[in-house]
Amino acid sequence: SSLFLQRKFGGHYIPHAVDHTLYDPSLYDRHSLRIKMGLTTDEIIVAFIGSPGKQKGVELLIEALHRLLRRGGVYKKLLFMFTGNPKDSYVINTLKLAHDRLGQEHVLFLGFQPKSREPELLSISDIIVIPQRYTYSSLGQVPAKVFVAMSMAKPIVATSISDLPVILKGCGLIVKPNDVDSIVKALEVLIENPDIARKLGLLARQRCIEKYSFDAVEKTLKKVIFDLTH
Repeated sequence: SSLFLQRKFGGHYIPHAVDHTLYDPSLYDRHSLRIKMGLTTDEIIVAFIGSPGKQKGVELLIEALHRLLRRGGVYKKLLFMFTGNPKDSYVINTLKLAHDRLGQEHVLFLGFQPKSREPELLSISDIIVIPQRYTYSSLGQVPAKVFVAMSMAKPIVATSISDLPVILKGCGLIVKPNDVDSIVKALEVLIENPDIARKLGLLARQRCIEKYSFDAVEKTLKKVIFDLTH
C-alpha cells in the first residue's frame, strides 16, 4: 500500500481506496452540522481525525496552534478538534497538553467516533493536518485518513514522509517532519488565504477521484488479478 514497501519487498503497488460517492462534500451541510454540535460557523477548525500515537506528531500540531493563538486576531478563532481512545495513556497526555497549551475553549476532543461519522467530522473541519513524525514505522505507512480528507475536498497539511508528498503533489501543503515552524507557516497560508485553501481542497478531491477512488484502484487491482490468472 506504499511505494516504500514496494521498493523494499517488490510486488504491486495498490494504494488505499476511498468511496468518493460517500465522502462527497456536497452530501453534507457543514453549517447545520456545526450548529448541531454547538459550534459557531466562524470557528476555524483544525482537525486530526484518526488514532493519535507517538509517531503521529499531534503534539507538534498543538505547539503550532499555540504559537498562532498567541498572535490574536483571526487566530483567536482556532479550534483544535481530534479523536482517539479516551482511555489510552498517549491520548490522555495529548488532551492534557492541548488544554495546557491552547486552553480548554480551543480544544474539542470527541473520543471514539464510528467510521460512519467520519464524513460529517471532515465536513465541519476547515483544515486537516497529518503531522507524522520521522520514525521507522512511519516510513512505510500511508495514513488512510489522507484519502478521505482529499475526497471531502479539504485543504491538507502533511509531513514529507512516506508517499504523502507524491499523493498530495499540487493539491496539499507539505512540511518538514518534526518541524513546528513549517506547520505554522502552512497553517498561515491556508487561514489567511481562504481562496487558496478552497482551491487546494477541490484539487485534492479531483486527484482522489482520478487515482484513489474505488473505481480507479479497482482497475489496477483487476489488472493484477488478470495477469496472475492468465
